[in-house]
Amino acid sequence: FSQLELDTPQLKGNTRFALSVQEKRPFFLEGTDLNSTPWNLIYTRSVTDPAWGARATYRSPTTDATVLTVNDKGGGFVIIPGTYYSDYRDQGPSQTTVARVRQAFTSELGTGSVGALFSDRTYRDGTTNRAAAIDGIYKPNNETKFRAQLSGSQTDDWQTVGEPKKSAGSLVYVDGNYDDGVKHFWSSLTSVSPGFRSDNSIASQVGYQMLALEMWRCGKREGFFYNICPGLAGREQHTWSGEVLNRWLTPVLYMNGNRNSEWNMQPR
Repeated sequence: FSQLELDTPQLKGNTRFALSVQEKRPFFLEGTDLNSTPWNLIYTRSVTDPAWGARATYRSPTTDATVLTVNDKGGGFVIIPGTYYSDYRDQGPSQTTVARVRQAFTSELGTGSVGALFSDRTYRDGTTNRAAAIDGIYKPNNETKFRAQLSGSQTDDWQTVGEPKKSAGSLVYVDGNYDDGVKHFWSSLTSVSPGFRSDNSIASQVGYQMLALEMWRCGKREGFFYNICPGLAGREQHTWSGEVLNRWLTPVLYMNGNRNSEWNMQPR
């Protein structure tokens, strides 16, 4: 389980939400593509000090599956997500178990996959957190892709101050993307209830609903900037009760240049 590389430095002194750190331990890197969902529910760095672990992975042309269980000695922190900031408490010893299955499909109408995920963390003091999800990806053609995910969680945490002993929550995520190399459009809708929590992920913000979009059109030209893409980006995010967290709409100018340079300008 030894970590082979140092973590990439990140600015953390003025952030309100927990930071995501890249996984570099070989044991946890196997089959990481299977754990990928439209809204990530698996963050293996939440396992801070593993004592032992076991995993099994199955691959076929149409079906993939993986099961992972790890005994964690703890010593880190459990992230307690909130609407305005994420809190934490001490993390005791626990058993972490994750199961994931994904089925690919192909038809005359397009390609895609459907999947299911189960995540459980049981602490030695009796605290438990469980989350489950179903998700799907559909591509009617090479330029268009739709994704959706429905998740639910149940938590029994007597150590969390200000919350009931048992809590439950839900998460809905939907997005669509079109990109033909010249025209690009993407939009997403996210809805996370205040009681949602997944200790095996890094769900640092809950209790909000958000609509986001971006669109641009690219033009090729000769010169230092050989790809110029003017467009528009925006976001509307508010709390579960309707209070605005942030709202903005801005023009975007993205450019590729010589010497492998990228330029992205967004006046706010």
